[in-house]
Amino acid sequence: MEWWQIDFSSYPSVFDWVAMGLTILGFVIAFCQLRRTQNAVNASIQTEDSVRTTLIQNQIKMAIAEIESVIKDLGTAVSLGNKDLAERTLVRYANLCSGCAGLMRKLDTSDLDFADQLDESSRNASQVKEDIVVNRTAPRVALIPIYGEMSAISTGASKMNLELIFTVPMYGSALAKKKAFWRK
Repeated sequence: MEWWQIDFSSYPSVFDWVAMGLTILGFVIAFCQLRRTQNAVNASIQTEDSVRTTLIQNQIKMAIAEIESVIKDLGTAVSLGNKDLAERTLVRYANLCSGCAGLMRKLDTSDLDFADQLDESSRNASQVKEDIVVNRTAPRVALIPIYGEMSAISTGASKMNLELIFTVPMYGSALAKKKAFWRK
């Protein structure tokens, strides 16, 4: 039997029309729910990215404050002539610089030149620590090559900290959009 030979003498009943209407309504509702779900997922991804950025910025702020504190501690260790304290402080300084540089590289907006400078300072501090331990060089003499570098790091850290302080976190607006979306 071909399609043109279909018997059109039996018309659909009311139940057929109601079933077809409900089917179409079900597809429309499913499509609307899919769109709402997609919008909610997009809002949550934006919120997650903003929160992640804010957390990294806060970690960088804490690391910068710690770096500045360690630089002061290193000055104290040198003025006291305490080799052990100078060694431990240099290790802390190297670790903090390296960690802060890694965090800065995770941010898209951070100053990569300063991150490279932190990495270089970390390597130099490790080298100076090795010089103090292996060659038994006095901390005051061993630190002479990196005093200027540490001063530049301190200045750059203060500048970076100010930039991060005045960076407005964006996750609040995305969170408000998400809450408003679910109130619809």
